[in-house]
Amino acid sequence: HHHHAAQPASSKPHPQKFRVQLNVAGFNPEAIKTKVEGRKVIVEARQEDRQEDGDFNIRELRKSYELPEHADAAHLASYVTPNNMLVVEVPIKNPEAERRLEQAR
Repeated sequence: HHHHAAQPASSKPHPQKFRVQLNVAGFNPEAIKTKVEGRKVIVEARQEDRQEDGDFNIRELRKSYELPEHADAAHLASYVTPNNMLVVEVPIKNPEAERRLEQAR
């Protein structure tokens, strides 16, 4: 656990995000499923490649990642970059900043 020092909000221009990168070379982007179960993000991919000789080659991938406490899983975004990296991003809500805004009114 790291402690959060009290910092002015302006020192963090970017909203916090939970971000995962995974090499998915060899998988069709359509074969990749990303879902949230409880406090975990689960990435699953399954692809069947038919060989020249009629054999099937099945490729499977399953990863799960623990989400941080205030992750906003409803706004999960995932995409595959041109160099075959699956990127999963989940925004992290900052309840303290939201409370400060409430009090400032």
